[in-house]
Amino acid sequence: LGDPWSEKLLNYSDELGEPLSQDLCPMNIVVKSKKAVTNTVRIQRADGNVAELELQTIPLIDHHGRLQGVAEIFRDIHHRKIPSEYRELKLAASRDALTSIANRGELESQLRVMTNRNNSHPDAEPFSLIFLDVDFFKNINDTFGHPTGDQVLIDVARLLQHETYSGELVARYGGEEFVILCPATELDQAHRRAERLRLAIPEAKIEGVPNYRITASFGVTEVEPGDTPESILKRADEALYTAKNTGRNRTVTRQSSDSPTPEQLAEEEAARESADPGAIPPAG
Repeated sequence: LGDPWSEKLLNYSDELGEPLSQDLCPMNIVVKSKKAVTNTVRIQRADGNVAELELQTIPLIDHHGRLQGVAEIFRDIHHRKIPSEYRELKLAASRDALTSIANRGELESQLRVMTNRNNSHPDAEPFSLIFLDVDFFKNINDTFGHPTGDQVLIDVARLLQHETYSGELVARYGGEEFVILCPATELDQAHRRAERLRLAIPEAKIEGVPNYRITASFGVTEVEPGDTPESILKRADEALYTAKNTGRNRTVTRQSSDSPTPEQLAEEEAARESADPGAIPPAG
């Protein structure tokens, strides 16, 4: 076309319609990394309409390993028939095999979109993260067996989905840990939601453990300027860690201003290691 390249040439935006910054532009990413990437982006057509496209951005490397150019391949998502097998594979890739809720990869992908948007737009709505862990889960497996432990996770996941609001993402982070991503939610609101869930779990009917009361510990935090997916997850995990080390079956909130020092974390770790793990609390 004879026009100099610019990330503004096609006015890329993400899946939520937010303009992509220079650092997140696929062309610029590939120029720096020399690795191909695939994204879902939106661009404005010549007629003014917005098209949602699958964009493959591929580096063109010569036999000396030097970057000579970049190719971009666009596929219109809505104007091509996607085989059902592809849709099923894509869904499976974003779901936890045991509980059928979102998996860790899907959580981190959504979290990355939201932290990028928050950092790009200072007036963006806040969001919060709830990190929870089923208490004494090892004891459940040891006492009742792993199939019952799996059923506990399935039932807890089902309860979380039933009790959360539309638009919130419930994900299994790993093992007996779950994360809830709460858009447009400030810290106090997220704390109240976590408390509601904490009180609901012991009252839920859990198959295989009728005579025992299942509880969970919760850590809650709100997004802060400059947060990354890793930093906000770490802060929520620190809050959860404190909840478990100070009695379990409780909710702790944490922001950067009250994050523990390394010495405090070491003290909590020592207290946890010396504490009696106890038995599963009886029902009633």
